[in-house]
Amino acid sequence: MYVFGVASLLMLPLCGAIVISPPGLTAQRSSFSAKLRNDLSASLTENQVVVFDVLLNNVNGNYDVNTGRFNANINGTYVFYLSLMSKNDAANVAFGCLTKNGVEQSCVWSNGNGGHEMSSNTVILDLNSGDYVNVILKAGGNYELHATNGAGYCSFSGFLLYPSQSSMKQLANVLTTLTN
Repeated sequence: MYVFGVASLLMLPLCGAIVISPPGLTAQRSSFSAKLRNDLSASLTENQVVVFDVLLNNVNGNYDVNTGRFNANINGTYVFYLSLMSKNDAANVAFGCLTKNGVEQSCVWSNGNGGHEMSSNTVILDLNSGDYVNVILKAGGNYELHATNGAGYCSFSGFLLYPSQSSMKQLANVLTTLTN
């Protein structure tokens, strides 16, 4: 016997957690947070994928520290956060963009004038299973990121805000089967 009714179980994924998991019901959770271990300088001619190589969190294993990609395996709406720090040099700038399937969605820019500067941005994206999100450092001679020994000055994080309606329908079908 389960304490929660079907309506309660359907609402729990919207809150980001499932308290009870009957047989056949899989929690739909996904989150990650990673930071850059070392400084990074841009290529002169090509955008460069930033591989945030120190994992702080990786629920569901969707962030790949080898490629710098978050690979969605749940259809839904996700929240992503990007923070970059420039080097302490007036000649250097941190200029990076968050991309979805290789298409820029949101960028950050920080000058190094008179000290390190940080810039951040948050974006909400609808993703389908198979979509990916990553960060690129724009091409240019003076674009550099400051990360000194993985202090966390440059970080990339994201989480599933809520699954899509199709995912909720799948959940409802499982629950209907379990209650019959």
